[in-house]
Amino acid sequence: AECDPADPEACLQLAATLRAEGIALFDRGHVGGAKGRFETAADARIHAAQAAKEEGNSCFRRADGSGATAHYERALAALGCGPRPGHLKRVPPQPYDYHYDCGVADAEGDPATVEFARILRLRTPVKLITALHSNAAASCLLEQRFDTARAAATSALRIDPNHTKSRSRRAAAFQALGQHSAACEDLALALAASMGTPAAAELASQLIQQWRLRAP
Repeated sequence: AECDPADPEACLQLAATLRAEGIALFDRGHVGGAKGRFETAADARIHAAQAAKEEGNSCFRRADGSGATAHYERALAALGCGPRPGHLKRVPPQPYDYHYDCGVADAEGDPATVEFARILRLRTPVKLITALHSNAAASCLLEQRFDTARAAATSALRIDPNHTKSRSRRAAAFQALGQHSAACEDLALALAASMGTPAAAELASQLIQQWRLRAP
């Protein structure tokens, strides 16, 4: 079974059907059949996430920050990056609900759902997850939701510490929050990773500005 990548809702519906079939097969001991269903379901989820990312990018280009954030978060939810059901009731509120590892929301504690979460995590491109967190940081900056932008950029950097866009976006969030020393640290790391590129001059200028603003 395949889904049309241009129809993310159909991809999610197919993924739900295949995941349920895989769980039933897994519970009956048909592990090989379950794995095939889980892999196809994971691929359908990834197609849906990629489509939502493109919709988010379109909103961002129109300066629609809230619309872009909604699409990026929908993509992250498709990849299981949200909390487990009921988990939010047991932890303090967080500025960003999608900082969990890929598949966490799908692992309900039983072996079948844990296996699906593992397959989803393995099949999801790392660059896709990183870009979704980083793009969410950018759209939250556009919305002036600076604490959420900081948390989203931190989620991207936890996956790829060398992601320069996420460094500069977190620096912008730190700057807006008045945390100029932290902004300097991120800008310095972003500059070090960007030497010899067109972005280096702008990063150097931002670093000098933040250095002047930081507390003596």
